[in-house]
Amino acid sequence: MTGMVDRGVAWLMVACAAPVLLTAGCGNGETTSDGKTPDTEVKAVTSTFERFFDSSLPVDQKMALLENGQAFTETLEHQAHSAIAGGASANVSSVTGDGPGRAAVTFTIKKHGIPLLPNRHGIALEIDGTWKVAAATFCDLLRIEGGVPSACDAAPTSAPTSN
Repeated sequence: MTGMVDRGVAWLMVACAAPVLLTAGCGNGETTSDGKTPDTEVKAVTSTFERFFDSSLPVDQKMALLENGQAFTETLEHQAHSAIAGGASANVSSVTGDGPGRAAVTFTIKKHGIPLLPNRHGIALEIDGTWKVAAATFCDLLRIEGGVPSACDAAPTSAPTSN
């Protein structure tokens, strides 16, 4: 039964992945002289993650916030039509520079405001000036569900390299 619940939660989490454009990043995954991630970078990464997991956003916008998003079109479309996806969202609790153009992200997946998958760890990548959810982070969530598209074959796990 636990496996079924875990898969259901994972499906919800993945089904809600919904990115939107317009999250230009600044800071390149670097830290300020006091060791903090610049506010502009934190805001851009937070916006990207929270929009990506917003179940109300359309698939074409989701693809724009996912690294190699075009490769996940079919998966995102399938999830968008899932009854489980409604009311899903994410809240980012921390963003930490993790090297040039890379940030470690801690986030919680919620359904109608209720935390289902708390304190998940993922990666954001700055690609052509825009922060995106790393394909590896999305694939990690798909792996919890139990099935991954071939686009995940090239995506390593997204464990942060430092913190």
